[in-house]
Amino acid sequence: MLYHSHAWRYSRVARACQHAGFLFGCVTILLAAGCNRANRPVSVEQAESYGELPGLQATHDEALQKEFAYVTAELGTPFQLDRLRTEGRSEDPFTDSRNAAAAMRQIFAGQDAERLNEHARRLLPETFVFDDIKLQRMREFLASHKHDQLRFRAALLREHCDFGLRLSDGFFANLDFVQEVEFGVLLETMVVADLLERDKPDRAIEALGFMFRLVGLLSQEKHIVPRITAVHLRHRVLRVVAAVARHGQASDATLEQLFELLMSQLSRWPDDADAWIGDRAIGLQSYEMIREGHLLSLVSDKEVERLKKMGVVDTLIENLDADELFYMRTMRQLIEVSNRPYYRRLTKLQELHESVEAARKTARFPVVAIEFLLPDYRSGQQLQAQDRARCEAWAVVLAARLGRERQPYTTNPLTGKPYEVRVGTDGVELKNVDPQDADSHIQIAREPLSVLR
Repeated sequence: MLYHSHAWRYSRVARACQHAGFLFGCVTILLAAGCNRANRPVSVEQAESYGELPGLQATHDEALQKEFAYVTAELGTPFQLDRLRTEGRSEDPFTDSRNAAAAMRQIFAGQDAERLNEHARRLLPETFVFDDIKLQRMREFLASHKHDQLRFRAALLREHCDFGLRLSDGFFANLDFVQEVEFGVLLETMVVADLLERDKPDRAIEALGFMFRLVGLLSQEKHIVPRITAVHLRHRVLRVVAAVARHGQASDATLEQLFELLMSQLSRWPDDADAWIGDRAIGLQSYEMIREGHLLSLVSDKEVERLKKMGVVDTLIENLDADELFYMRTMRQLIEVSNRPYYRRLTKLQELHESVEAARKTARFPVVAIEFLLPDYRSGQQLQAQDRARCEAWAVVLAARLGRERQPYTTNPLTGKPYEVRVGTDGVELKNVDPQDADSHIQIAREPLSVLR
């Protein structure tokens, strides 16, 4: 399989992030277009062979050796990360009868997950308010895929979930599971919508549990695409939480169950650094391929011409060690700062941004790192913080609505400010969860319940 065929599949799962301005350096990578060395296509097997980073292992550059030592100490090479994933499990996760992902993949035999998702999204209005025609169409779609929905539920009851993501496959890694998980979430969203239209919000908890389970599994992957896709899917799930909580027939017992679902999800939250460690592993593998003259490209002829006009093509290979060193130093600092609360990262993130912009202005700037491998890390980190803040905020509001004396969280990880909950005779309100989102405040009235996203 040639890279461009994989890259097409890779880009389609990244589209969920494009509206947030998140640019994946690992989606498009023009690596040596127009260079004097041959641009040879690379197979999956060849790509895998670069997972041990043989060029870095053999380098005599002391600065690169030092940075490589940091990576290996973190168990951050593609092969190291793959070994961590497969430890104690079968070689092929899709022959494992205990693996939830194996059952999910079987659901899509002969089906196009992307097409199904596009259809399902059209049937689910953002407001979660249906007219009679839309409701009927949604119910017909759900009925036609009822068997798939039940198979998803059965899969999630299995012992563990391994999507088989191999970082040593680099840009060839199979990310079809991202689309598969999204379809499961959309089906359960339809189940809840149908229950709410039939005034049965208390029966929606089971579906929401499966939705949180699916999104939680996706977010655990050490890869930026499933992690950021999980951000957007979890935002959708929280809109469903809002719809259930505001329903006039929702009981306090239902609100209690919603609170427990949120607390369970928050207790299994992945470290923000995990996705960036995986992203770095793929980036380092790409440098290995460049050294061997492989062209991995998903850019247009226009983009090739842009690089030629920049005058950087001819020097790309000879400057590759310095390019990679810049990349490794930047990613190391990004990963290190990810261990802090987001609001305490901002100064460092700005410093990294200024470093990138300064390097861009140099005569022999790191083309691969800056133009293609380094993602828009500030947007990515912000998305992770928004994800966490939204979940915490809902837990805080539900706790207050239920009369709990102690709030589960006190400080917004996005802003660093306290969660300021107003509790009055009319209900509970929390404003400014995300200052950049005018719709981010949450309000739950006493009777009837009323929730805004």
